[in-house]
Amino acid sequence: MSTRSSISLKNSEGQFETIYCHSDGYLEHNGRILLEYYTTYEDVKRLMELGDLSLLAKNLYPDPAVMHRFGNEQDGVCVAYGRDRREVGTEAQITTTIGCEQEYNYVFQDGVWSYFTDSVNNKTTLTPENVM
Repeated sequence: MSTRSSISLKNSEGQFETIYCHSDGYLEHNGRILLEYYTTYEDVKRLMELGDLSLLAKNLYPDPAVMHRFGNEQDGVCVAYGRDRREVGTEAQITTTIGCEQEYNYVFQDGVWSYFTDSVNNKTTLTPENVM
């Protein structure tokens, strides 16, 4: 069974760009990766450009010299539904609010990651202590 998550970025227009991630959404995996490898607005914006994910990893882009497709992924590389599974309609959703639709919901806003599980009103700042 997968631990689903959403990953959102509050963009420069004040809207939320949100993608879905199917696997390993818990704090010790997705939370840790977001906190360690996606630390700037630009990093998170590039992540949003991949669209919905099967798996979040520390690297956005595969080595072009090596095959990277769903079922034959490169270690440490995100697996995107659009790029790697050739699915359509997987782009980031842009909304004015964020919801609590997944087991873990991560938000990057003003340079800080936070998360919530049951209500957007119960956001907690993502820190090294809560991802270990």
